[in-house]
Amino acid sequence: MSFQQLFGSVGRTEYYGSYAVDLIITLFPRIIDLHNFEMIYEHLTARDCAALFGRVGILNLFNPMKPEVTLELNLERYEERLTAKMIVYLSVDEPGINLTYKRFQWKRELDPTPGWDVTEPWMTEAGIYTHGYFGFTYYSGEGKNKCGCIPNIQLRKALTVLTLINENEIIDEGESYPLPEDYVTTAKVHYQRNMDVWLSYLAIVQDKKIM
Repeated sequence: MSFQQLFGSVGRTEYYGSYAVDLIITLFPRIIDLHNFEMIYEHLTARDCAALFGRVGILNLFNPMKPEVTLELNLERYEERLTAKMIVYLSVDEPGINLTYKRFQWKRELDPTPGWDVTEPWMTEAGIYTHGYFGFTYYSGEGKNKCGCIPNIQLRKALTVLTLINENEIIDEGESYPLPEDYVTTAKVHYQRNMDVWLSYLAIVQDKKIM
């Protein structure tokens, strides 16, 4: 906090964020509870958050277990496009009004497309756009099922396999060891049950390599 108050607004460069961003990146390999990284965002400006995503990579920071965020994603970038796919997948699978804000614009200097909405083709590799800017706010009902929202915890845990977050490190204090088998293999089980979605939409495999 002291560093942020003294140097948080001091810009290092126009594109790479403040010295606070430099400090976070330097200490990033030592972070143990990466699944709680959203607490750091509260002390950063929007510009610094963007610099952090650009330098560390959004798949190293995004937590599918906590998708309740407001983001703008550049669909030309593979990592941000995959993040968009996860959000779209969640919004279709989880009931309720979960995309409380959504916007799309082809270029940043253009106005958002009027009346635009996430449609069924966005659940296919051929249908989701490969360029443009997708802005959204994801909502999960605040743990009270508001707006009919019911989080699919198993799916969220499975999606962590596409990020740096490890689902087995997200443990409630009340849980005992060893972890139950169905908890440890969430991603594997969901992958087997929904293999067509994973291979054709999320983790696309070409030449036996994940793109």
